[in-house]
Amino acid sequence: MRAAYEAVYAGRPLVLSDWPGLKELFPYAVPVANNPLDLARGLRESVRGHAELRRQAPAARRLQDDRWLEQLDTLRAHLELASTDPAPGRGGVEPIRVAGIPVSLTDWDAVEQWARETIDAGEAATVCTVAPYQAYLYLHDDRYRRCLDAASVVLLDGNGVGLLLATAGWGRVSRMTGRELVERVHGGQLLRGVRVAVVGGADETHVRIADQCPEWTLVPGRFETNPCHEAVDEVAAALRAAGAQLVLVALGSPKQDLWAAALARLHPAVYVSVGGAVDTAAGVCQAPPPLVERLGVEFAWRVVQNPALAPRLARGVGVLPGLALRATGERADLPKRARGATPATDCEPAVSPILRR
Repeated sequence: MRAAYEAVYAGRPLVLSDWPGLKELFPYAVPVANNPLDLARGLRESVRGHAELRRQAPAARRLQDDRWLEQLDTLRAHLELASTDPAPGRGGVEPIRVAGIPVSLTDWDAVEQWARETIDAGEAATVCTVAPYQAYLYLHDDRYRRCLDAASVVLLDGNGVGLLLATAGWGRVSRMTGRELVERVHGGQLLRGVRVAVVGGADETHVRIADQCPEWTLVPGRFETNPCHEAVDEVAAALRAAGAQLVLVALGSPKQDLWAAALARLHPAVYVSVGGAVDTAAGVCQAPPPLVERLGVEFAWRVVQNPALAPRLARGVGVLPGLALRATGERADLPKRARGATPATDCEPAVSPILRR
């Protein structure tokens, strides 16, 4: 079996015994019976189909990576049963859950404090933002769900998720969007002095950022939705060479979250999934007018600018009714002390930031 794993991780076609367990673990291999004739047949088949087998090699490797990550998540869950301390790099502004979706009830001061402590400790951590489309992904994409569950901070980005919080009894919670985070970093109001890098983003954005923030490290490239090890190693090397401490991953969900999680394993930094926020901060995309922000329809504004985003809007809106029903059921179970002293109709919940290390 060790030779089979070596073949997968080397990206080579694989011929192996057709034992049921091996066929389940290595579905992209050419299975053969344990006799000379069938072994010869399998070798001939692998030679004829060599190009197709090589094309499937990245998928075969991702399958093994996912299996190991799932086992690692299970191991961490069991270990945390015996310890109240979070795993290294997992501390943060502890999320609560609404309709099963993790959300951090926090403010920018708490995020600043946590991020600086994480950077000073030389640890890696991820920050995600959650809006209705991310809620859709959480329900339908196992890999994205693992990323969101592992994030140290999950910022409330979309009004739809804010409505779920209100429905569950948390009151009206102020949003902390990825765009606001990038604008604060870009303007020096958040994490001033840290070494910033941007992974992804439009070419024009890189040109403008290079002029506006010459001290930032820009990592352009072609980023696949499923990051392969070679590409991740290359980007991590660039971040390491720059000594990046805050990495803005501007690739859109779920791609950016998968890349952030992969990079966090290789280079310690705070990785923030920001989507198109860097393009807006640089002035490449137009920021929504104040009226659009007050109405809470920024994503619709983005769809007008980029109609290709319409399916995301539809998917996000489509999952809200079911999540709202679940949030309604959670309202009765929410302890009164967690809701705070003020009624759920107040403008802000009486929930203070909870810092975990």
